[in-house]
Amino acid sequence: MTEEIIRRHLDGTIKVENTIYDYDKIQYIGAKFTIKIVIA
Repeated sequence: MTEEIIRRHLDGTIKVENTIYDYDKIQYIGAKFTIKIVIA
C-alpha cells in the first residue's frame, strides 16, 4: 500500500536495503528506506 501511494499518487520511488551502522559506539543492523518524491 505504501509503495502504491508513493509511486502512483506522488510519482516517486521507494527503495529499501539492509545496512550496518554505528550509533553511540554500538553497531546495529537494520533496514534503510530511501523515498524520493518531486516537489515542484
